[in-house]
Amino acid sequence: MLFRCLTIGAFVVLGPIICIGIATALFSFLKVQKAPSEENILYANRSYVAVFTRSAGRKTVRLPEPRTAREFFSGQMLTEGTADCFSWDAGRYRTYLFELT
Repeated sequence: MLFRCLTIGAFVVLGPIICIGIATALFSFLKVQKAPSEENILYANRSYVAVFTRSAGRKTVRLPEPRTAREFFSGQMLTEGTADCFSWDAGRYRTYLFELT
């Protein structure tokens, strides 16, 4: 399932230690769908959302149904209970991985 994105700023997949080419190959291998974005790259399935950002700033991802979202590596919760969107402050050229439950 591909998630619609209202605003997408900075997601960096698997942390800032891998390049976007590797992230693209990984998500292609996992058959995760990619959402088109002029500025940022978003991959999503029912359980995870990964974003690579090309600009810094406040970013928001809108989900097709209410879910809880947490940043995968730090464990930081981005929603209070379930919500149909979540936001975070993103850095430039970063990859973020979020787990949805």
